[in-house]
Amino acid sequence: MARGAKLANWLTGQLAALRPIPPLLAIVYLGAAEGVNRLLPSEPLVPVGLASRIVGISCFVGGIALAIWAAVQFNRVDTTKDPYGTPTSLVTTGPFQYTRNPMYVGMTLSLLGLGLHFATAAYVAVPVAFC
Repeated sequence: MARGAKLANWLTGQLAALRPIPPLLAIVYLGAAEGVNRLLPSEPLVPVGLASRIVGISCFVGGIALAIWAAVQFNRVDTTKDPYGTPTSLVTTGPFQYTRNPMYVGMTLSLLGLGLHFATAAYVAVPVAFC
């Protein structure tokens, strides 16, 4: 095998082993949005007033609460919260009665809340990129 092909195979294996942690990925996206806003300031997509800020903060807090509620359900049955881990049981209580992935729904809702709060294109793109 040629040296370049060996390197390509090694790199492919290394990249396949990368497993992004969803909350960390959300923070990276938010950092990127803030960087874009600082480098390329733009006007809000919608008029930002008290109502949009209240709705945005409510979505943010509600999303965090949903993710925490889901994590508590995992703790109750003593199973892993690691998306790459091997679960020891199936959780069907709490928010899992309504959605298969309430932690992801919660994180996405909180990112959407920040998008509504700041109302710039970069922040509105974050929940779309996260999904």
